[in-house]
Amino acid sequence: MNFSLRFPANEILPWAARYSYVYGDVEVLEIGARSGKVGYYTKKDFIAVCDWKTRGRVRRHYEKNTEEDVRKFTQIALATPDEQVRIVALTVLHGVRVRTASALLHLAAPELYPILDFRTLWSLNCEKKYYSIALWLEYLSCCRQLAHNSNVSLRDLDRALWEYSKQHQRSGCSED
Repeated sequence: MNFSLRFPANEILPWAARYSYVYGDVEVLEIGARSGKVGYYTKKDFIAVCDWKTRGRVRRHYEKNTEEDVRKFTQIALATPDEQVRIVALTVLHGVRVRTASALLHLAAPELYPILDFRTLWSLNCEKKYYSIALWLEYLSCCRQLAHNSNVSLRDLDRALWEYSKQHQRSGCSED
């Protein structure tokens, strides 16, 4: 996959500063920090993050997960050094696909993970409709390299990609 930024890299921080998400980040940022610190998500926190990412669209599916399964699979994801195992462990949970898994990782470790969605991909000149684990791994590598080369945090890069798309992409797209 060839990703390319739709705007100059020196505009990442100004775009990140414009970021605003209607559904608010404060609660999920606190949940992610807490979960990252203890090394797993509780079911209540897992549901809150999934609701934030999907706006509750698939809640009936992720509510099927037991407290034990949420803890077990999120603990695996947050502990292993293997990036593929991290994402796969989270997608084992009911209702969690790659984009929601990326949000769970990002919130627990924002310095290591961006959030994958149609907006951030569009800002990198990628309009995929299928979000595979292979795409995630390529996207992760691209974002890490771009953030490093631009001397910005992954959180700032993530916000810039999202906001740039929000301001420039035609509507009609949806995410999980």
